[in-house]
Amino acid sequence: MNVLETVIRSRVARCFALASLVLAAPAAWPQAFSVPNTFAAGTPAVAADMNTNFSAAATAINSKQKLVTGNCPPGQAVQSVLATGGVTCEAVPIGGLMNVLSDNNGAVPLNATGYVNIVSNFVPAFNGTAMVMTRCSGTSTTVGDVFAHRVAIRSPATTGTVTIGTQFYHFPAVPAANITIMNTNNDTFPINAGVSYDFGVNIIDSFNVDICSAVVMVFRR
Repeated sequence: MNVLETVIRSRVARCFALASLVLAAPAAWPQAFSVPNTFAAGTPAVAADMNTNFSAAATAINSKQKLVTGNCPPGQAVQSVLATGGVTCEAVPIGGLMNVLSDNNGAVPLNATGYVNIVSNFVPAFNGTAMVMTRCSGTSTTVGDVFAHRVAIRSPATTGTVTIGTQFYHFPAVPAANITIMNTNNDTFPINAGVSYDFGVNIIDSFNVDICSAVVMVFRR
């Protein structure tokens, strides 16, 4: 064996040993990967041993989970992920919880009345029922001031018609000056796939409202 061939084989062996360490690093491969053959510096690498190492590395790489690229159509959810990156889907049962939305509006104008938006521009991928729960709080310097609101929904978002819920109004009164009181309400609304919706409150009696919050749970219909 000439000197040039010995140098080349030595450098190839060192490169492969480094690559083996990278492949076996825990951050890259959670499963253990054992290199069949190792090589000492300054000794020749036999082709058969190198090929065995390459074969082991290829097997380890090919056994890893591929990037998940599959998706499910509206009304269905992922049941399992395949090794190929695909998915199997199943229909979401009627009444299944599909989305939970929440937000708050801390910039309610003083003595505001009418519709105040909280959750903006939700577009469901399926026909559903939205259960909307709201809570507003505020203060007044006048004893006996009352505050009342109902849940409301607007469609299409931003510019559409406001539909006010039918649950009872509650009229909490300020028991003493500068006391914060809270008012809650909830209702359900049918919503349709592909249509945009805003969720908020309709205020009829108000004073200095500090904040209005909403939680929206969307169930498949």
